[in-house]
Amino acid sequence: MQRDALIWVSKDGKEERYTFADLKRETNKLANALTRLGIKQGDRVFTFLERVPEVYISVFAALKVQALVGPLFAAFGPEAIRDRLSDCQAKVLITSPELKGRFEQIMRDCPSIEYVIVVDREGTYKLTVETDPDVLLYSDSMASADTAFDVPHTDKNQPSIIHYTSGTTGKPKGSRSPALFSRKPGSHRQIRAGSSAGDRRVLVYCRPRLGNRHQLRR
Repeated sequence: MQRDALIWVSKDGKEERYTFADLKRETNKLANALTRLGIKQGDRVFTFLERVPEVYISVFAALKVQALVGPLFAAFGPEAIRDRLSDCQAKVLITSPELKGRFEQIMRDCPSIEYVIVVDREGTYKLTVETDPDVLLYSDSMASADTAFDVPHTDKNQPSIIHYTSGTTGKPKGSRSPALFSRKPGSHRQIRAGSSAGDRRVLVYCRPRLGNRHQLRR
C-alpha cells in the first residue's frame, strides 16, 4: 500500500491525497512540460498560487529541470510581483486565474516572462489565442506530458530556490539557497525515489478556522 506524501484540505473541507508515486508522476510530467518550453538549468520559474497541491508539484518539477525556483506569496500586490519577477528575469510564471489579474497589471514591466501557465482548478478559465498568446493551461500541458523523467545530477551547491526580503526598507533583495537546502524530507529526491520508512508527509490545511499552515508528520 502506497503511503500518503501530501494531504490537501480545501477551505470547504474537500480533501485530496497524493502518494509518493503520485507526486513523482505529476512532477515528472510537469518537468517534461517545462523542458518542452525550453526551460533549462539556471532559468527562473516562479510560482504565484494559493495554497494548493500544484504549488508543490510546480516547485519540485522546476527543481528536476534544475531551474531556479521563486515562490511568490499569494497576497502580493502588483508592485511586489513586478519587483521580484523583473529583478530575477523570470521566464515562467505559474499562477491561477484569480491571481493572474495582478500580474497583468505589470506584465509590460516583465518582458523576460515567456510563458504564463494557468492552474485552473475550477475549469472555468477561457483561454483565447487573441487575448492570451503566451498563456498555457496547466491541464493541457500535463495531459500530453510523459510520466517518465530522467533527473540530471545536481551539485549540492547549485542554486535552487530564491527568496526575497520584504522590501520594507528598500527594494526587495533576493537570496539564493543551494540544492542541499531543498533536499530535505519531502523534497524532490524522495519524490524521485518513492517512499521509505524515513519519509515524511506534508499536510496542507486551507480551512478558515485553521488558517494556512504546514505540518510535517512521521
